[in-house]
Amino acid sequence: MYSQNTGHYFKQTSHSFLMYQLQPT
Repeated sequence: MYSQNTGHYFKQTSHSFLMYQLQPT
């Protein structure tokens, strides 16, 4: 359960980071 939760959180963070990087400066 913990591993799954962590993986999900990492996925969410990774996606948010990518979206942030794609944002125009």
